[in-house]
Amino acid sequence: MDPPTARAPPAPELQQDGARQPQPIGRIGPQCAVALDQGQVASLSHGSTGRGWVEWFRISTGARLGKKEVSGGTLPSLSVREPWILYRSARALRVLRTGSGRSWTVWRAAKASSGARLLGRRIAWAENEKGKSRLWSLRLPPGD
Repeated sequence: MDPPTARAPPAPELQQDGARQPQPIGRIGPQCAVALDQGQVASLSHGSTGRGWVEWFRISTGARLGKKEVSGGTLPSLSVREPWILYRSARALRVLRTGSGRSWTVWRAAKASSGARLLGRRIAWAENEKGKSRLWSLRLPPGD
């Protein structure tokens, strides 16, 4: 029987256009929601103890750029537009500034909200009650 030999890791496979095959972007646990823009991907996860966290990664390198603990009641809804990540609870919209890791509540909804999205520096969403909807929008300050 031959002795075992060390093997080099396989070279990345190239697609026909010369691009590398997709690679995983890190270990981020059981995701509840994922969102991406041109440069970042954000993930919302919940642990077995009820805690939640948002992590964000650089798409081009897979490097984790940050992690922020959030309420266990955070809903599985994310929107990302660098340098902002938008997440929400049942009655609040919150943003996280990816450069600093700071987050704050930008709106406390009086009614159930849905469809919250980042559109550049603007956040848009709808509030629904008794079959009627009202559209809302607000503008965030310039990024980091």
